[in-house]
Amino acid sequence: MVFSLEKKILRTFIILIFLLSISMSYAQMQTGSFEFEGRTRNYEVYLPQNFQSNMPVVISLHGYGSTIQWYKNYTLLHEFADTSGFITVYPAAITQSWNSGLIAMGI
Repeated sequence: MVFSLEKKILRTFIILIFLLSISMSYAQMQTGSFEFEGRTRNYEVYLPQNFQSNMPVVISLHGYGSTIQWYKNYTLLHEFADTSGFITVYPAAITQSWNSGLIAMGI
């Protein structure tokens, strides 16, 4: 079930990237959200200056307890995307944590 959930989320990101890419030819950060299983999921997508529809996509997950904004400022991955030619997706965890199973284990 978890694998299926991950596939659905990844498929949603790919569709969103495709929709955002139509008629875009300059670097930009797009912010968005979508509903999944009754919860709002937020994300940011960076399309580099040399954007092409066949570019690789890097999904960059922030650490436990941090935010998209902090992680973007720390890694500057989106700036590297301009010179290396990839799209960067920064999804936001719900309550700043990922579904890692730690809560279920009492950690």
